[in-house]
Amino acid sequence: MFLKCLDWAISEGKIVYSLVIPLYNEEAVLPTLFHRLDRLLDRLDAPAEVILVDDGSTDISALMAAARAQDNPRYRFIGLSRNFGQQMAITAGLDRAQGDAVIVMDADLQDPPRNRHRHDCKMA
Repeated sequence: MFLKCLDWAISEGKIVYSLVIPLYNEEAVLPTLFHRLDRLLDRLDAPAEVILVDDGSTDISALMAAARAQDNPRYRFIGLSRNFGQQMAITAGLDRAQGDAVIVMDADLQDPPRNRHRHDCKMA
């Protein structure tokens, strides 16, 4: 059943995977994160989006994430007005996720994006 749904979603261009990534002062790792996410997105078997949620960073993480979303249609940016905490940032991303499968991951590269297609999917 899921494969039929996947085939339909792909043919319709529907977003199948949403990656929600909360950010807080991540400017040092964002270039590497973006590079690795781009490689992952290119290898996925269906359309995907990356939702970057800035949780009131005091560095330039928000500017970098907003610029990425403006330059690349696979990325979306949400900027919170202040630091609400990781769980609220994740919730904001989940609320706006369009994919059938939502994957939450940290920006710090402790759990590399290449591992995400193997586990941690929650079907919507």
